[in-house]
Amino acid sequence: MNCYYHQERAAVAQCGKCGKGLCQECIDKTEYTFDEKAMCRDCNRQTIDFLLEDDKKEKNKLIIKSAII
Repeated sequence: MNCYYHQERAAVAQCGKCGKGLCQECIDKTEYTFDEKAMCRDCNRQTIDFLLEDDKKEKNKLIIKSAII
């Protein structure tokens, strides 16, 4: 199996979330893990988007609470 993002490189692991093949460079660049396994950049992006959306919801709750007080 080759790396999903670098087809010329052999995969040394798979994304812990979706199973895409990852080369060492991709593993080194991963920000988040899933069950202690590296995640591909697509799954990392989904995680970041989810965390940002969750953070935005919390901020909106605080704004509403402070407006009521």
